[in-house]
Amino acid sequence: MATVTRINGSLAKTGTLYNTNANAYLITVKIAGGTVIDLQAEDSYIDASTQMADGIYEAIIKEINPLAYYAPAASTGLIHVIMDKSINDATELQTRIRRVLGDRDITGTTNATVTLTTTAAIATMVGARVYGPGIVGGTTVASVSAGASITLSTAAISSVTGGTFTIAFDLTGSTVTLATTLTIA
Repeated sequence: MATVTRINGSLAKTGTLYNTNANAYLITVKIAGGTVIDLQAEDSYIDASTQMADGIYEAIIKEINPLAYYAPAASTGLIHVIMDKSINDATELQTRIRRVLGDRDITGTTNATVTLTTTAAIATMVGARVYGPGIVGGTTVASVSAGASITLSTAAISSVTGGTFTIAFDLTGSTVTLATTLTIA
């Protein structure tokens, strides 16, 4: 009786993630203090001045340009992405994600209080640093009323109407790992 010996093929086994032509990554988006960003809280935000979607999730996807991506409808800060083999290092993705937002200038009004009135307020600004006229050094965004106002961690020292303020995001807490499993629901 003749026998057959396998001499080629991938010898694929169930329970193993193979990445022959692509890499799968699990991204966790966090601010510097390690707090996970709620991506679903801002995924439908439209910037009133440009009428363009301007959320963190969309900005990350535009920057890294994955073959496929998925973020759960939960406040986990997770993004699952499939990247072509040209991105074969989690460090490169992490660097690109950390610089994706940079600083964002907004227009608003302070009245020497902890409230900065602005229509550009989005939930993911919580924890970001704030700079501008009358803003005390080290001030951060304590809370947000989306599309209406930002509560500052420290009261502004002067009243400014229609001033330009910088919201400085810091995604240094973000992590990117090469996935060992991939769940498709």
